[in-house]
Amino acid sequence: MNGKLYTNIVPVLVVCSLVCFGRANSQSIVNFNTQTDLATLFTSANPVFTNGTTGGIGNSGAVDILANTSDLWTCNAGIPTAGVGTFYTISCYFLNGANSGYAGLGFSTNSSSAGDTYGSPGSGLGICTHAGGGFWINNAVRVPFSYGSDLIQNGSWYKIKVKLIYNGNTFDLEYQVWDSNSAGDIGTDVLPIIDLTENEVENADVGGALSIYGYFSAAQDRMREVDNFETTATPLPIQLASFTVQPAGGSSVALNWKTASEVNNYGFEVQRSAAATTGFSSISPLIAGHGTSVTGFNYSYADKAPSVEPPFSFKYGGRTSAELLKTWELHRATRQIDEKRT
Repeated sequence: MNGKLYTNIVPVLVVCSLVCFGRANSQSIVNFNTQTDLATLFTSANPVFTNGTTGGIGNSGAVDILANTSDLWTCNAGIPTAGVGTFYTISCYFLNGANSGYAGLGFSTNSSSAGDTYGSPGSGLGICTHAGGGFWINNAVRVPFSYGSDLIQNGSWYKIKVKLIYNGNTFDLEYQVWDSNSAGDIGTDVLPIIDLTENEVENADVGGALSIYGYFSAAQDRMREVDNFETTATPLPIQLASFTVQPAGGSSVALNWKTASEVNNYGFEVQRSAAATTGFSSISPLIAGHGTSVTGFNYSYADKAPSVEPPFSFKYGGRTSAELLKTWELHRATRQIDEKRT
């Protein structure tokens, strides 16, 4: 599993993001192979869907959804919320029925939510999708997104995943979809056909909840079957003690960071983008972590082609470089740090 470290280093127009790889602390998978799975493990305010003994991934059982019906099912068992840096993922496979209505996936603040006309709970975060786009769900607020064309095709299987990343006062949302088939095989290139993000989403209900509950929903005639429903919660595997960015001669930029402690830390990856919230791509190999340790370690990486000039600044945990770094030397006489830049 991986999650952004919420440490965005912003050298003018180029954003670097540090990605840390750890292991999930909490995981739940429901394959609906037992006919009582749906009714035992989930709750619906107005139950319509049923748990079939055939169909689904491997033809071993799935949630059956009649045409032109709407329903929302929420996990009975909630995921206890944790601290800043924790990310929560939810995924399932679904068979697209017809080009009408919505498929929904996300987290609710209670285990007995009733869906609205989009199949979304009144209090929660997630998405609902149609063939050519959909909406980010933030309680009753819907923010539209588009795929540019109809990527969700009738009669096809898809794997869909939503991730919430808790930043303290806000959440970052990630949404991905892969082509699949009834055997659960992901498309040959294994890359998602849809990969979207929505950052700094404010939701005091989810942020203040003691537990959150995964849900799936269908409205009208979008989904026909749902299978292999999975939720995970992964605390950030490190505590960050410091992070600095400095010119390193020529056009290079030196990134240095230190951990205070590490838990199941597999390693780090540095990503860069020309935009502040989207388009990140890896620029480093895996930088090995130190597993589990109560002491910190120093790490570094040199970005040799940032394609920008100073001044530089960065943000960590919502605090700017002006707050975190009292001194920051630049070795170019013609440039000075603008401590107000974020």
